Amino acid sequence: MSQLEQQPSFKRLAKVYSEKTKRLVIFCGAGASRECGLPTWDELVVRIKDSYLDIAKTDIGHKLADELNSQIKSLPVNWHRMSRLKEIMGEHFEVAVRNNLNVDSNFIPTFYKEVWKLEPNALLSFNLDNFANTSYVQRKTGRLQNHLLGIDAPNSRISLGDGRPLIVDLHGNVDTPRSWILTNEERENLLEQESYLEFLKSMFAHNLVLFYGVSVDDLTVSGQLSYLRKVGFVTGDYFLIKKQQSKEDLNLIKQLPLNIVYTGEDKSWEEGFRELVLTLTKSRSPEEKVDPVFSVKAPEDDIPSPNEIVKLEPDTIRKHLSAATKKFYQENGEFDYVAYRNFCKLYDTAIHISTRVNPNDANQYWLGNRIQAELGRGNFGRVYQAFDASDNSIAVKVAHMEVRDDDAMLNSFRRGVDSMRFLSQSGIRGIVKILDASELPPSIIMEYVQGIDLHKYINDGLARSALDKLNICLWIAKIIFECHSHERIILHRDLRPSNIMITGEYWEGVTENDIRVLDFDLSWFKGASGAEFYMNASQALGFLAPEQIDAKSRYSNRSALVDVYGIAMLLYFMVSGEIPLANASSRVDWGARLKAASANLFSKNWRSTKYLFEDLVFRATSEVQTNRPKLPDFIDSLKILVGICEGVYPFDADSVIIEILSRISPSVSNANFDMNMRMATYTSPAGTSLEMHTDGRVITCVLRHTLKETSNRVTRGRDLSDALFKAKSKAMTFAHVDENFTGTVHGGNQLKFTFEVPTSLRSLEAAASGIDFAVVEIKKS
Repeated sequence: MSQLEQQPSFKRLAKVYSEKTKRLVIFCGAGASRECGLPTWDELVVRIKDSYLDIAKTDIGHKLADELNSQIKSLPVNWHRMSRLKEIMGEHFEVAVRNNLNVDSNFIPTFYKEVWKLEPNALLSFNLDNFANTSYVQRKTGRLQNHLLGIDAPNSRISLGDGRPLIVDLHGNVDTPRSWILTNEERENLLEQESYLEFLKSMFAHNLVLFYGVSVDDLTVSGQLSYLRKVGFVTGDYFLIKKQQSKEDLNLIKQLPLNIVYTGEDKSWEEGFRELVLTLTKSRSPEEKVDPVFSVKAPEDDIPSPNEIVKLEPDTIRKHLSAATKKFYQENGEFDYVAYRNFCKLYDTAIHISTRVNPNDANQYWLGNRIQAELGRGNFGRVYQAFDASDNSIAVKVAHMEVRDDDAMLNSFRRGVDSMRFLSQSGIRGIVKILDASELPPSIIMEYVQGIDLHKYINDGLARSALDKLNICLWIAKIIFECHSHERIILHRDLRPSNIMITGEYWEGVTENDIRVLDFDLSWFKGASGAEFYMNASQALGFLAPEQIDAKSRYSNRSALVDVYGIAMLLYFMVSGEIPLANASSRVDWGARLKAASANLFSKNWRSTKYLFEDLVFRATSEVQTNRPKLPDFIDSLKILVGICEGVYPFDADSVIIEILSRISPSVSNANFDMNMRMATYTSPAGTSLEMHTDGRVITCVLRHTLKETSNRVTRGRDLSDALFKAKSKAMTFAHVDENFTGTVHGGNQLKFTFEVPTSLRSLEAAASGIDFAVVEIKKS
C-alpha cells in the first residue's frame, strides 16, 4: 500500500469518488500552472510593481520611486496593492499583466493533462491563463465544454447537470481584460452580486470538492481566496491537495471543514498529482467488518441451557436470544465469530422455535410487543403491525427462516439494520426510523407508518395529475440523495413501489413530508462487508439494475448509479402504470414503451416534455452504468419536468432547441440533437435540411434546400430566388441574417441566421413559427 493510500483523508476521498454519489468539482490555483513558469499571486504583484518602478525611477527619481515602493508594500493585502498599481500605471497596467502571464500555448502543464482523467463535472480556475479550457479542447472528446468567465457565471443558465464539463475562469482570462479580477474594487464589485455568491455556493453544496495548486495562505482570512469564506462552508467532502505537511495545516482545518491529502515531499508536484489520479481512478478503499446485530433493549440475563430454553414460551426464548449476541463482543471491541457460530449450533432448535410466528395464535408477542396483523411480505420477511408495552403502534419485521441459514441474506439483513440505525441517528427525513433489532431471531422493530404504498397509490388512481407523480419521484430522489450524502454513503439498492409509503391524507393530496422510504435489506454503505445477495429475475422485477441481478456483471453494484436506475424505474412505473419486467431497459421494445408512457406528460405550452421524459429515463436506465446521470443531475432534470408542469419553463439554449424541434417536426424521430456537440439536425418531408447549434448565448440556424434536376431550368433560378426571399424575410423578423452565407448556390438555397435565446413563451413561439415558415418557404417553387 502506497503512502497515499495509508492516509485516512485519501481513503475517504477514494470512497466518495468511487461510489459516484456526488459531482466532482475541482478548484485550481496558481500551483497548477507553475510548471510553465507562471507566477503565484504574490509573485505577480511583485513583478508588476518592480517592472513599473524600474521604469518610473528614470521619470520621478529614485527617492520618489522608493517612497512609492514602500507605500505599496505597506498596504494590507495584495488586492489593495494591485488597486494602487492599476491606479498609478494607467493603461500600462494591462500590458504589464499580459507580459507576466504570457506563456507558450503549445505547452500544457501536467495538472491540466491529468485532471480530465478524473472526469470532473466542473473545473474552476483562479488563474488568468487559458490552460483549463485549452487542455480540454486538445483532448478532442467529441463533447463540447461549457466555458464561462467568472463575471458571466452569475447570469448563466448553465448547470452542472447537462452532461458537459463546466470550465470557469473565476478571476478572468488573460485575453479578456474586462473579465479580470485583480484589484480590490473588482473583487468587491463581484462579491456584491448575490447571484455570484449563489453560484459559488452551488459549486460546494452536496459536491465532492478538490482544491489543487492553492496554498494554505490563500485560504486564510487575508489570503487571495479569503472571500470563499463568505460562501458559508458546511461540513462536507472538501479536500485540499498538498505536497507535504506544514504547521499552518492544523489551524486551517479547525477553521474550515477541509480534509488534507499529501502527495509526498519526496515527489515533485507533477509526479505527486499524477500518482494521485492513477491511484484514485483504480483503487478501492478497504472495507471494515460489519458485526452481527444485537438488541439494545433486551435484558442481559444468563441464558438457559439448550435443553432448558426450548421448554420456555417462544417470546421468552426470543428475549434470551436477542441479547445473546452482545455477549460475544470482547473487551477490545472485537467480535468472537468462532464462539458465536458454536453458540448458534448449540441453540439451533431454540432459534428455530423463536423465528416462527404462529398465524393461528391470536395472542402472539414478539420481544414483548403484541402482534396485531400482517401488513405485507417480501423477499426477506413479513411485516406485522404490533403494539408495545405502552400500547403504541409499531411495526415488526420478522425475517424468513432461511435468512439465518444463507450467509448472503444474513449479511444483507445486518447491513440493512446498520443502515437504518445510521439514518435514524442522523435524523434524515423520509426514512422509517428503527427502534430495535435482533439477529437471534432476525427481526427489526420500527415505527409504524399509517398510509398506503406507492404501488397501491398508483394502481388505485389516487394521483391527481402528472405533476403529482413527478413530485413524488422528486421527493423520493431527494431522500435517497440525503442517504448518499450521509458520512457512511448509504445506498438503498431496492427502490420498488412496495418500499415507498405515502402517509397523511393522501386521498386529498401528497406533500414532501408524506413520503417514507422503507426496507434497507439490500443497502450498502461505507465500511460494509460480507457476501452479496443476488435476486433472481422474478424476485427483482424491473426495479433492480442489471448489475444487481448478474453476479458476473462488469459494473459495480455498490455504486450510487444503482439507485439512479431504481428511481428512474419508479418514475416509469408512476407515469405508465406498468410494472417493468426484469432487465426491461435492455429489451428491444424499451424505447417504444417509454414513448407510449410519455404520452401521459403532454404539455401544450412545452411540447418537448415527452421527449425530456423519454430521454431522462432512457439514460438513467442504461445497461452501461457509466452512461447514467449522477443522482444530482437526475434530480435537476426531474425539477425541469416539474417546473414545466407548474408553468416554469427551461429557457436555456439546449432546452429551447429541443422545444423548437418538437414544434416544427411531426415526429421527434425525424430530428436529432447531439447534447455533447450542442447541435441539432432535422430534415423536413420536402427535403429541406435544418441545422441548429448554440454556444449557450445565441442560437444559429442553417437551412439548405436543393431543387431536383427535373425542375424547369427556365424558371428554376426565379423559383429559388422567390423562395429564398420569403424565407429570409421571415427570418429577419426575429433574427440576424448572415448575408455572406445566405444565397442561391449550386441549384439550391441556403439561409443562415442567428438569434438570442428566447426568454419567454412569446419570443419562443415567434422563433419556432419563423423557423417553421422558413423551412417550408425556402423550398417552394
